[in-house]
This record gives sequence, structure tokens and C-alpha cells, in this order.
Amino acid sequence: HTLLEWFKKHHLTEQPRLVQLLQVETGWERAIEVALNQHIQAVCFTDRDSLDDFLNSPPPNTVSLMTKSIPCEYFAATFQNQLTLAPISSKFTAPWPLEHLLAGVYVAENVTEAMEHTKQLKSYESIITREGICLGNHWIRLTGGDDHKAGLLQREREITQLQKVQQDIQEQLDKKQIDYQHIQTQLKELEDTQAKQQKQST
Repeated sequence: HTLLEWFKKHHLTEQPRLVQLLQVETGWERAIEVALNQHIQAVCFTDRDSLDDFLNSPPPNTVSLMTKSIPCEYFAATFQNQLTLAPISSKFTAPWPLEHLLAGVYVAENVTEAMEHTKQLKSYESIITREGICLGNHWIRLTGGDDHKAGLLQREREITQLQKVQQDIQEQLDKKQIDYQHIQTQLKELEDTQAKQQKQST
């Protein structure tokens, strides 16, 4: 069966995706997409026990499922910011902490700035540039333009903006409709009054 059928079977089509819940600083969308990788499209739940239901019914394709997490003191103590660079978590807000996915990930404006810090990186740390190039202490990861995750956050932002415009237009239409009905009522009352007066004058 297809992934869509699997989603429908498990009533997941109405569940929010992580990409819909993130508020990302403009210009850093690609970096966040690269950092979160497949988790950017994770289906989100509020209850951890909900995840166990899927273990005996795997999907036909790779799917990421995620539940609300709480701040972890271990991460805060272990992954102290050793660099002058900002952590990638400073570039977005999410409804719950994502440090379990992004611990040790920093951001740089460009490759030149990132290269200045790569020798200071620990083995588990990395730097992502604004355009989505990822650098470690001894490796670099480049993503192609045909990456299916590219532009997800931008498209989600555009969808949200269009939905807002649509809502505003609908509200204006509703108001115009009410105004129109009110004018129609007034016109009918005036026409009725006029007809009565004409009838009385004859």
C-alpha cells in the first residue's frame, strides 16, 4: 500500500508536521532544513505512547514521528557553547525543545566564517551556513538543489501568508454580504412605504 494509505489508516493526515510548527528567522530556512534533515517533515503528537502503536505496522517508506519533549538538563550541561558562533536553535522557535536533534550544531553566515572555527569543533559538533553547507572538524556535507526537502519552510511560510490573505478576504466578503443584505432590507422598506403612499394618494 502507499504511504498516503498508511497515513489514512493510522489517522495521521490531520496531524501537524514539524515544518508547520516552526517559526524560522528569515534567510535561515535552508540551514534549518539541512540540520533537521528527515525530521523536518516529522508527524507530531502530544503523547509519547502514541508512537508505540506504529511499531507493529511499519510504513512503506521512511516516516519520522515525534512527540513533545521537555528541556533536558543533561544536554545543557554537556553541550556547553565553546564557540563564539550562535547555536542553530537561536534561529528558530519551536513548540517544544529540539536540542536532542540539534545539540552541538552552530550557524555561520558563510563558508569563510565557518572555516575559521572548524578546527575548534569536537567530533560531535558541526557548523551550518546560511545557504545550508554543513561543516565538521574533518568533513563537509553539501546538499544538491534537487533535495526534496529544499524550500519546505519557505513554502510553508507562503502557504500561511496566503491562508491569512484568504481569511482577510473572506471576512471582507462576509461584511460586504451583511452590508448588502442590510441595504436590500432598507430598499424593500422604502419601496413598501412608497407603494403605500402612492396607494393612499389615489
